[in-house]
Amino acid sequence: MRPSGAHTHPSGGAGALAALAAAVAVIAAVKMLLAVLWLLAAILGLAVAAAVALAAWLNRREPSPPWTVSQLQPPPAARAQPVRAQRRPAIEGGQHVHLHLHGLTAEQIAQILAGRERPQ
Repeated sequence: MRPSGAHTHPSGGAGALAALAAAVAVIAAVKMLLAVLWLLAAILGLAVAAAVALAAWLNRREPSPPWTVSQLQPPPAARAQPVRAQRRPAIEGGQHVHLHLHGLTAEQIAQILAGRERPQ
């Protein structure tokens, strides 16, 4: 029996919307779970690869000999060569002089250069 009134709603509309929302939530949860599982699988794969590489490195390495401290000898001392002193002046002349003569007149530059040419 229909209720009396001018405005009626079809039945079952809200239930379908709730079911759709639940389905979307379940799909999102499954996607997140799969992403976490892929990440864990990648981490586990890297751990296994590192363990295999470590085992191969340890297997190929030659075992170290069981030396004792009494068997070790220091290397022979090298004979030192005598140091030959070379007589050189304390400060040597440079290869070139780099002058900054910006903003000077020709007379000032000539005076500076004439002072450089005098023997010291």
